[in-house]
Amino acid sequence: MKIWVDADACPKVIKEILFRVANRLEVEVILVANQALATPPSAYIKSIQVTKGFDVADNYIVSQTRPEDLIITADIPLAAEIVEKGAHALNPRGELYDQNNIKERLTLRDAMDELRSSGLMSGGPAAFSHKDRQSFSNALDRFLAKVKKPTTYKKIDYQLSIKESLKDDFYFIFNCRRNSWYLIRLTRHRRWFNHGAFTDHHSALLSHSC
Repeated sequence: MKIWVDADACPKVIKEILFRVANRLEVEVILVANQALATPPSAYIKSIQVTKGFDVADNYIVSQTRPEDLIITADIPLAAEIVEKGAHALNPRGELYDQNNIKERLTLRDAMDELRSSGLMSGGPAAFSHKDRQSFSNALDRFLAKVKKPTTYKKIDYQLSIKESLKDDFYFIFNCRRNSWYLIRLTRHRRWFNHGAFTDHHSALLSHSC
């Protein structure tokens, strides 16, 4: 999945939260705006500048979005298009838009626009607050906990035996079923289980050693 950000009007504190999430969970965060944006150096963070014009950034985001993606936007019409494509939209104030609420939010938004244009209502939304920031952070965490799959590790379900330790992180193991030796490199957090299964929280490099 990717996180797309409607970045022109996105609060700075929300971008900072997303930058931390990108590096922590190794999720690609893409900021789209009609102006150049500074981003921290990271393989998971980038910005795209589109030409200026009405809905140019919105149209670009919609065209690039895939069903597994998350879009950060306060623009309800954009959120409605995203939800229609089967993707997900999250407001910077922490409201997640979906099929159950987007039509109601769109109708309310249109009604408020009519009231403002007729002079019956003035002003805009309340200033962005610390409570809004916290609501967004919590909503983002809940969403990612549901959709971000945990790292899976290959399980060797046959009996293994250690021949010898070469270095701290290298082992020869014997596959009794195939009657052959393998070389395993465990990069971090080595753990061995009763039936020869192993896990490595980051990666395991398995190769034949003849």
